[in-house]
Amino acid sequence: LQSRLQGVNTALIQCLIGESNSVLRQVSDIPRLFRRTNRDTPNKPCGYVTSLLEAVQVFYKKHHDHPQTPLWLQFFFSDITKQYYSSVAEVLTSVQKTEESLRRLKKARDRSTSQATVSPNDRRPGDDDKIRLQLLIDVRAFFKGVEQMGVKTSSIEKLSELLMLVETTQRS
Repeated sequence: LQSRLQGVNTALIQCLIGESNSVLRQVSDIPRLFRRTNRDTPNKPCGYVTSLLEAVQVFYKKHHDHPQTPLWLQFFFSDITKQYYSSVAEVLTSVQKTEESLRRLKKARDRSTSQATVSPNDRRPGDDDKIRLQLLIDVRAFFKGVEQMGVKTSSIEKLSELLMLVETTQRS
């Protein structure tokens, strides 16, 4: 009986995870939302965060009184958070490489023209800063969603690391 229960647990979690995998792919679209678009500074989470949490919230509302629900949620969020961490780290690495490349190009261009075209007092957030801020807002909303379902955030693998990853990218 115990082995059958384990099989049911695994199937249930995999079903929830399957729905969420396609949603997590949207993390890689965040740079396109801000790069060279002149968009305003982000102030709310992207739709993928809501979509990611919606399926689990529906499941939670239906099964919150089942004795296995806390375990199911812990396994689900641990698996999803590991994937989310990987996606966010990939985007941040890409943003950093792009930023460094653009900085080198700008230096080379400035040397060839010997004129700085951007005022040093220009303190508007750049595209890369907006991308980092959007990721921070998204991860905080995800963290809050996990908390709202009564899951101990300390029991979710990579969740605190994910939050720390996006918080450390913010410039003062």
